[in-house]
Amino acid sequence: MSEKERTDQADSVSGDSRVTLNEQDIKRIGEAVSRHLKAESHLSEKMTDEINRFDQDLKLHHKVIYGALVFLGVVLIWYGVWDIVGVIPILKNPYVAAMTGIIILALTGTFYKKLS
Repeated sequence: MSEKERTDQADSVSGDSRVTLNEQDIKRIGEAVSRHLKAESHLSEKMTDEINRFDQDLKLHHKVIYGALVFLGVVLIWYGVWDIVGVIPILKNPYVAAMTGIIILALTGTFYKKLS
């Protein structure tokens, strides 16, 4: 084996050999990178869609719990007010109670908003 062959062999074993790329290799590498970027973009879109769907489901779940709590709160307030009204002598008359309710709704502006 000649000295040049040993040097070439040692360079290839040590990883010091140089790689030359022609236009066809560069084109194939570019296509591979392009395919990779398209796949990455597609996966990113799918992940984003999944996360958005999960987020909407979670919000719906919390809306149901929140709505149930609000409903329970309103019912408990109604129950308490119903018993309190029964204790007040002047509000035992249904006409006085209805007029008092109308006056309260008119003063707060709720009466007008509901009628519009």
